[in-house]
Amino acid sequence: MRLTPELGERLDRAVAVSGRSQSDLVTEAIAEKASEIVREQRLLELTDYDMDALLDAIDHPSKPNEAMLRSIARWRKFRASV
Repeated sequence: MRLTPELGERLDRAVAVSGRSQSDLVTEAIAEKASEIVREQRLLELTDYDMDALLDAIDHPSKPNEAMLRSIARWRKFRASV
């Protein structure tokens, strides 16, 4: 793997400070970045669908059922006591 001199120096400092190997630090960084990219992509794929569902719920709200009314009452009681 090719690194710029500055990045190589940063990696060397991290190795010295952490006591871990270059391979360990690089592997961890790659795993974290890959997970972040996959997570972001997954969220982006759901965003349009979720936004459509949210806008539909705002435009066409359902009437509160008994459970929702009880929840609202509990919330109001809690807020009044805080």
